[in-house]
Amino acid sequence: MAGTGRHSLKVVVVTIATVIGLGAVGLLLAGLTPATTATLTSARVPVVTGASITIKDGACSGGGTEFCFSPESVTIAVGTAVVWTNETGINHTTSSCTSSACPGAPANTGSQTFSNPVGAAKGSTESVTFTSAGTYTYYCMIHGYNAMHGTIIVTGAAMPKISKFTPKSGPVGTKVTITGKNLALASAVTFNGTAAVITSDTATKIVVKVPAGATTGKVEVVDPDGTAMSSASFKVT
Repeated sequence: MAGTGRHSLKVVVVTIATVIGLGAVGLLLAGLTPATTATLTSARVPVVTGASITIKDGACSGGGTEFCFSPESVTIAVGTAVVWTNETGINHTTSSCTSSACPGAPANTGSQTFSNPVGAAKGSTESVTFTSAGTYTYYCMIHGYNAMHGTIIVTGAAMPKISKFTPKSGPVGTKVTITGKNLALASAVTFNGTAAVITSDTATKIVVKVPAGATTGKVEVVDPDGTAMSSASFKVT
């Protein structure tokens, strides 16, 4: 019977490896649960790529004694995706710090939490899109805070501003173009309080249609950093 038990254990491990991958099995056997990738808090936050961090062997000047998140600290804007690339050949995680997991580390000031496994194979990547401004200290759950940690500083975007909108009047369904500044993170547009569907938006222009139920009044643009209101009213005809 003892032989049957060992055989069964091998079958279970092989089956798990087949389904979720060898990197995740390593975390499971170490007593860690692979975490899901952090998700966006708003579906309208655009993803800006370009912030890259490499996981390297060896100590950092201030970010770890065994491995290094290089660079140790990066500053990004809200909506930026940070991509970690593993060059060590062993498993790691990128996990936001807590007071118990990272003794002595400054408290994170942003509202986002994350914890993601990074595969052992050289060149393996993992990413997190940061949607909340603040300072985040993070570490590797497998090797610990002292062995490796880093810092992500996420700055808020500037307040939105409406310069004008065209046309200035029209019935429900009219396509309206709003121009201004800092409009890329818009999560909502309203006509006198009635929400419209955003069909396209950039940093300087938003296109919407006058929604059903809208009445004559101000146009507002809402984003994570504030609300902009038009100086003129849109007239619903």
